[in-house]
Amino acid sequence: MDREKARDMTQAFFYVLLDQNYLKSANEQTGRFRAFLLTAFKRFLANQFDRENAAKTGFRFRFCRFTVLNTASRQFDRRESI
Repeated sequence: MDREKARDMTQAFFYVLLDQNYLKSANEQTGRFRAFLLTAFKRFLANQFDRENAAKTGFRFRFCRFTVLNTASRQFDRRESI
């Protein structure tokens, strides 16, 4: 990751952290604040990675025209009736 991308990701992380008020979920009895931030940042990066690498709708499918299928089925019907 280049320096600019790292800066952008860090700023985006803190924006989401503060905007969504995730700091309320930090609890002094359950662990250290540093561990909370590290875990939150790792999850943020994983989510960003998933968003950037998500498959587009229809990406894995091949489309064909319906008229081609319809013509082929008519030819098959004609062979059956002969």
